[in-house]
Amino acid sequence: MPVRSTVAFEIDGWDQASAWSVLVERNATALGSDDAVRAACHTRVKPWTPDPKDTYVQIQACEVTGRDFGHGDKTETIWYW
Repeated sequence: MPVRSTVAFEIDGWDQASAWSVLVERNATALGSDDAVRAACHTRVKPWTPDPKDTYVQIQACEVTGRDFGHGDKTETIWYW
C-alpha cells in the first residue's frame, strides 16, 4: 500500500488536573523489514480502533508541537521542540 509522504500523528492524554495534546507532522516512510514491524508492534503506541493494521510507518519528525491546559481553564501553554 502506498504511503503518503506527509503525515500527522497526534497523541492526547489527561488526568484529574490537566489535559495535553502532542502533534508530529512530517515525512513518513513505510517500514520495510519484518524486524522493523515487530519492533513497532512492541511500542506503547496503540490504535483506538481494533481493525487489523497492515502498513507501519516511521515518521522523520523535525518539529513536535504540543499544548497543555487545565480542565475548565481558558489558558493553555503551547510548546515547540
